[in-house]
This record gives sequence, C-alpha cells and structure tokens, in this order.
Amino acid sequence: MQEEALEQYRQSLLDVESTVPTVAVETLARLAELHEHRGDPAVALGYYRRMVDLRERLRDEERMRLVKELEMRYDVEQREREIASLRTDHSMRELQLQRRNWAVVALLSGLGVVAAAGFLVWRAMRARAVLEKRLSAEDPLTGALNRRAFLELAAYEVRRSRRSGKPLSVVMADVDHFKPVNDTHGHFVGDEVLVELVRRLRATLREVDAICRWGGEEFVLLFPDAGGDSAARVAERARMAVARTPVATSAGEMSVTLTLGVAVVGDDFEAAVDAADRALYQGKRAGRDRVVVANGSPDRARLRSDEPGSSGP
Repeated sequence: MQEEALEQYRQSLLDVESTVPTVAVETLARLAELHEHRGDPAVALGYYRRMVDLRERLRDEERMRLVKELEMRYDVEQREREIASLRTDHSMRELQLQRRNWAVVALLSGLGVVAAAGFLVWRAMRARAVLEKRLSAEDPLTGALNRRAFLELAAYEVRRSRRSGKPLSVVMADVDHFKPVNDTHGHFVGDEVLVELVRRLRATLREVDAICRWGGEEFVLLFPDAGGDSAARVAERARMAVARTPVATSAGEMSVTLTLGVAVVGDDFEAAVDAADRALYQGKRAGRDRVVVANGSPDRARLRSDEPGSSGP
C-alpha cells in the first residue's frame, strides 16, 4: 500500500509541479513524509528541499505581483489627482472619499501580505524542524543511522516481529585492518573509506534493511523479515560488494574487506547483538573477510564459521 501511495504521489507531482505549484507543495511534503516513514532520509531530505524551494519561489512571485499591483494603484491615483484639480469641490469630496477607500483596500492588502508571509515563514520553520529531526538521527559522516535512532527502530521492529511472527535478524560488521589505514594515511582517508562502504551497503541491501554506524569502523545492520539463512545471504552480498572493487581514495585505491556476524533476534535484542558480535570475532579469528552465523537462539549461540568469502550452510 505504501509503494502504491508513493507512486500515486510521484505521478501527481509530475502532473501538477509546473501547472499547479500550490498543490505540488503539498505533494512534495507528503512524499517527504512517506519516505521518512520508510526510513529513506536522503530521499525525504531531497523532497523537503524541493518543497522549501518551491515555497520560496511562490512567495517571491506573490511579492512581485503585489508590487505590480501597488504600482498600478499608484498610477491610477496619480491620474485621479490630475483630474481632481479640474473638478468642482463636490468632485473633490468624492475623490477624497475614493482615496480613503483605496487606502483601506491597500491597508487590508498589506495586512494580508504580512499574514501570508508569516504563514510561509511558519511553514518553512516547521519543515526545517522536521529536517533537523531527521538529520539528528544520522551519523554526520556516513549518513547511516546513529546508535540512538537505530535502537528506536530496532525496538519497533522487534515489536512488529512479535506481532507478525516473522523473523528478524541483526548483523554486526567490522572493517578489516582499518586501524593501519588511519595510522598510515590519516583519518581523512579513513573517512573516505567509511563513506564509500556505506554507499555500497545501501546499494546492496534491501529497502527495508537499516544501517547503523555503531562506532568507529563497526556497523550494525537490521534485516526485518529475514531468518538466519536469508540474513546470511544478504550479508554475503554486502561482503562481496565491498571486497569486489578497491575503494578510490585521495591516497589511491585501497582493498577493503568486511567481517560480518549474523544472529536471529529472539526475545532479547541485546542478546542477539551480543551473539552477532561473538560471531563477528569468531570470523576475525578465522581469517577475516567472511560471514559467520550464530546458530540457535541468540542467548545460546552456536557459531558456524564458513570458508573465506562464503556464507550459508
């Protein structure tokens, strides 16, 4: 249903963006909210920016229209003053009355402009607050979720998994031999590696999956509706996406690999994270660049270390 709604709003945006911009503003706002609810902060941010830009353009157009209207009114009043000098006192009184009417109209119009401008400012501030809330949930370097936002999402997915009976898996991932990159080339190059790594993960994982920068070069992935085997297959695709092609950095190309630990979430999410973390370090000890699955319940993990570059049973 959400995908259908997104498609309808996208089609509506194509129809109204150039013809009915006021409707396009609301359509962009709805698209941003839907993508925000789906956990697509970058897409939501793009729609919010387009919405704010369109509102600014509409406000500028409204200001220009009002300026032209006031100029036309001034010209009319100027002509009336020239005619009034030739008229009788009675005509002068009528003209004065008309001028007072124009003044009232101008005053009311000015009040309307102020009210409209105030409303637009309020809407822009509200949109900015929404954006700031979304940005506060992200790691400023990579754009992945930060730990606080990830734990909130994980709590929601755990509740949903219990209601639906569908599985939920968590994956701990760590960049292999990352410290020498920082020590040799500096943190700037290390940051370049992390940014590219998250980009590749996003391109590989499903839309429903979540990526969190847990700390340093360690990441946590959340796989809704995925059991251990399915999660291991997705994790293996992620491992291959990182290892297949060297990462281009300002210090040259670098080969980067990941070691990943997979665990199915049971009644205790923290226990599942611990199980995935133990599986991760089992993989480190086994040679790195591999996926290791913690079999069984997360609080009684039986670790399975696959051959380098493979996963699954």
